[in-house]
Amino acid sequence: MNSRVVVLLLALVCTLLAAEPARPPQAPAAPLVPPAPLSPEESRRKIHLPAGYQVELAAAEPLVLDPVAFDWDERGRLWVVEMADYPLGLDGKGKAGGRVRILEDTNRDGIYDRSSLFAEGLSFPTGILTWRGGCLGTAAPENPVS
Repeated sequence: MNSRVVVLLLALVCTLLAAEPARPPQAPAAPLVPPAPLSPEESRRKIHLPAGYQVELAAAEPLVLDPVAFDWDERGRLWVVEMADYPLGLDGKGKAGGRVRILEDTNRDGIYDRSSLFAEGLSFPTGILTWRGGCLGTAAPENPVS
């Protein structure tokens, strides 16, 4: 490419850049405010189901918090994995805070009314399988491989 073409291209680019109108300074964006949590009843109403199906509340806060997985055992108890430590740990530095709770319906009305802590201090638990009166669970390793 000869030197005249290069000079013309540079002049064209500089002209185009200089011709771009200056943008007025923008005010900083307002911080995003997360929406307020919904009540269990408000959440239930937002679920859309095919005709003939219905949703019934069986458990809610404060019996269970931050659920990520669950399974039922042979006695009808609901075992729930809670991940209170997601995404940065309880202390923001990875401190484990996952739990397993057992929910029971003591008066057999279809709504769980008792919550017992089965395990705590789990590192980001994600799964559960009830087995022989206890459970098998999955969780992130304590010291992930780099």
